[in-house]
Amino acid sequence: MIGVITDRDIACRAVAEGKDPNRTPVSACMTTPAVTLMPEATLEDAINLMEENMIRRIPVTNGDGCVCGMISQADIACKTNGQKIGEVVKEVSKPTDESSRVGTSSMR
Repeated sequence: MIGVITDRDIACRAVAEGKDPNRTPVSACMTTPAVTLMPEATLEDAINLMEENMIRRIPVTNGDGCVCGMISQADIACKTNGQKIGEVVKEVSKPTDESSRVGTSSMR
């Protein structure tokens, strides 16, 4: 896995910069390198990675590097208390230099 692209990436890195999403290659908008987790990782590991990287979803990859799942903030919300998910949302929603240039928060 070399990268991840979300609707937010397209909005912030293509549309907001005036690029035609029908002609812009995925490689120009994707987040790279991809942040991933192994299936054995804990929810706390996922939370920490989301907060550190300001992302809302993390692909889960197996020992061969193949995607075998995806963990999202919603998944964490279903398995933890409201205070914990509130902290995650707050951390991953902080403005970044990139997002402040285009007037949005970095939510991948």
